[in-house]
Amino acid sequence: MTALLTIVSLLMSAAGAAYLAVMNPKRRRAFGQEAVEVRPYLWISRLAVLGPGIVFLFLAQWAAMVLWAGGITVIGWGIAATSPDHLKSFEQWVTERRISLRNRLLGMRQHSRTRIVEFARKIAGSDAEISRLNARVAELELRNHELESQEQPRISIAASGGNK
Repeated sequence: MTALLTIVSLLMSAAGAAYLAVMNPKRRRAFGQEAVEVRPYLWISRLAVLGPGIVFLFLAQWAAMVLWAGGITVIGWGIAATSPDHLKSFEQWVTERRISLRNRLLGMRQHSRTRIVEFARKIAGSDAEISRLNARVAELELRNHELESQEQPRISIAASGGNK
């Protein structure tokens, strides 16, 4: 549980740190790009970076706290070592993957709907077939009963005279 919690918190913190790095005006000027004056989601991204550490402290999850602190340090240095162009291309790659995943999930949902409709049709057809077979069984049982109720002539070996 600690590992999963740490991985999720590292992903959340990495996303916030990447956003802060892409939108940082001083960093953008240093790389020869124009500064962004309006930075939406600034507080949300700061909370995404620092929030897991605060939560781990309050929950006394010391192992997760240490793993998260080490992981976000390495991730932060990795983000700092890349140029904003690389981060932008990474952002585009993530967006493409997200759209691809969304389309696949929607396709799976549509495929599931189609399969459910086909299954419902099969069930309806099976119900009709079962009704038809039940009627046929009832007809055959009635016919069998009628045949059993008719007297059939019995042949007696003694009456035929036999061979001596």
